[in-house]
Amino acid sequence: MASVLGLARLHQGDGFYLVAWEGDEPLGHAYLALTDPPELQDVSVRPLYRRGGVASALNIAAEEEVRARGFDRIRVTVGVANEPAKALYRRCGYLDVGVPPKRVQGTVLIRTGPIEVDDTLLTWEKRLARSVRVASQSDELAALLAGIAAAASDREPPGQMRTRVIAVDGPGGAGKTSFAEHLAVTLGGCQIVHTDDFASWDNPFNWWPTLVEKVLGPLARGQAGRFRQSEWTPGMTRNLVEVAAAEVLILEGVTASREAFRPYLTYTIWIEAAADLRLQRGLQRGGEDTRAQWEAWMAGEDRYRERERPDEHADLVVSGEHDLWT
Repeated sequence: MASVLGLARLHQGDGFYLVAWEGDEPLGHAYLALTDPPELQDVSVRPLYRRGGVASALNIAAEEEVRARGFDRIRVTVGVANEPAKALYRRCGYLDVGVPPKRVQGTVLIRTGPIEVDDTLLTWEKRLARSVRVASQSDELAALLAGIAAAASDREPPGQMRTRVIAVDGPGGAGKTSFAEHLAVTLGGCQIVHTDDFASWDNPFNWWPTLVEKVLGPLARGQAGRFRQSEWTPGMTRNLVEVAAAEVLILEGVTASREAFRPYLTYTIWIEAAADLRLQRGLQRGGEDTRAQWEAWMAGEDRYRERERPDEHADLVVSGEHDLWT
């Protein structure tokens, strides 16, 4: 195999190779260096098998390995002039993280011998959804997620959108976040944008113009989005979040499929659960002291549902009551 693929970093000692196969035929490889964060290196596909999804499959496999080791991001370096590789990593959701470009010159010794290098490298990273053990999912959930993935991929994004945005809407405590995390894994580890990162106790519903301005609008222009998280409690860290102009994105949270967002959405899901169960889950998260806030929030959610009928507009309605994924 090494004679066919090269495997130049075979004896590097800080990671391992992932190899894509078709039967007994090796198609390509990627080296995963177990640094912090782990770094994807030496990605190569044999010429006969290029443009067939092999590199994307290797990236997905690397992301699964990274999650399994408890990391929430993966890094890659790419030559500044390597446009095909840059296009691939953009599609996979990698973003420039602000590390200055690194000039590499001289002779590098690898397993197959010395090579001369003269390149400028960019450092990109991808944030990963929380690890979900797909093997423990029921057949029912696995089939449901696969059906959503297939239905969304069969549709073209609306208008000028290039990213397929899948909205996971529903009232608080219905199980949207955990469902979205399972779905993100099924979709190859795509990014999730949470409406909770725009809302707050003081402004639970009227934050939507910011999401359009900072995320959906840029994606409609083929550009990455960027926003700073809202503040739920005084003094909490408001992280800056980068949103890649990738092939697919999940928009999760209360009012994720509201009317103002529909021109940007490819597929919408409504997660339903009884009010008493949702309140119970909410109090388990925030404590009894948050009861009044939860009850006020739920009343606002009811008004949203009555006004915009998001469940009636949804492509799919799923019950969150039976602990299928929560």
